[in-house]
Amino acid sequence: MNHRTKYSDEQMAAIKAVPIEDVLIDLGYPVKSDSKGFICSPFRNERTGSFKIDRAKNFWCDFGASNTEHIRSGKTHLGGSVIDLVMMLKNCSVLEALDYLAELKPGIALGKIEQVKAPSQYESRSETKITRVGELYTYSLKDYVSKERKIPLEIAQRYLSQIYYKNIVPGKPEPEKDYFAIGFPNRSGAWVIRSQYTDRSTGAVQQIKRNIGPSDCTFIGKDGHYITDESISQSSNVAVFEGFFNFLSWLAWKGILIPGNTDIVVLNSTTNAERALPFIARHSHVYAYLDNDQTGTNCTEHLGEMCAAMCDDEFSISFKDCREAYRGHNDINDAWREVCRQREMSNEQVTGKGMRR
Repeated sequence: MNHRTKYSDEQMAAIKAVPIEDVLIDLGYPVKSDSKGFICSPFRNERTGSFKIDRAKNFWCDFGASNTEHIRSGKTHLGGSVIDLVMMLKNCSVLEALDYLAELKPGIALGKIEQVKAPSQYESRSETKITRVGELYTYSLKDYVSKERKIPLEIAQRYLSQIYYKNIVPGKPEPEKDYFAIGFPNRSGAWVIRSQYTDRSTGAVQQIKRNIGPSDCTFIGKDGHYITDESISQSSNVAVFEGFFNFLSWLAWKGILIPGNTDIVVLNSTTNAERALPFIARHSHVYAYLDNDQTGTNCTEHLGEMCAAMCDDEFSISFKDCREAYRGHNDINDAWREVCRQREMSNEQVTGKGMRR
């Protein structure tokens, strides 16, 4: 994606104005200056500072870089904008640097790519205060979705949002700190949120999975938009999933962005199966993609029995348990991640053979 199509001129100006000191602090570099305004360079270890910041222009110069690999041809020192600095310190592209700076200062409004917006019925009614809902763009969340869960960002950014929220404690002042997480809406006006982080003290990866508001299912039409009225269906087919990562994995596996010829039910919990039945029963073909554990088995059997009970002389429902396609894996996402790993290994082997002389 070209950064000019993602960020407007106003957004670019705001990104370029992110203070260089903020970047250095965020990346763990000291910013204490000496009497002449020099700080130690982030590019090497030094006792006497040779790095200086022009705060008025938000530019930097590294006067001690003339004998390092960073020096640019024909110049006596290294320097540039805050974007140049991020690209060098993080060894990343221009767009990655812009995304990092936008994340560092989340008040910068990001340009929206096409995303399915939750209807007004999906607005949270929880006591937990949601401060902002926007495009999924924070590096840690995008990495979790694309690298850990193997969901292409084009799919994830269509259906998922980034939720900023505060945990309100009754009788105490509202906290200043905002938390952020992946958000997936349900039809009761609540959000299923997911995130993961690494505990710095132990190095253990912690998973966060919770609801902001009441637990309920989510309906999505074959055109890829949310459905809030259970009496409306767009197709005679419906696919049922336990969680939203399973639904997104199903899309990724098929190589499609929208369901196409199938409505979608995401239970968000097997306890919501009864709530989903009126919508499911409007379809003549039901495909269940639940988990390969006892809970998933019980729910699959229950849905099959209920669909059979709803059949009569005028209307029949064909119910199919689709778990055989990913037997041996806990769920579709687990199976899809394995498919991706095998593809990556195959590509590495092909690349390795091609490089041999």
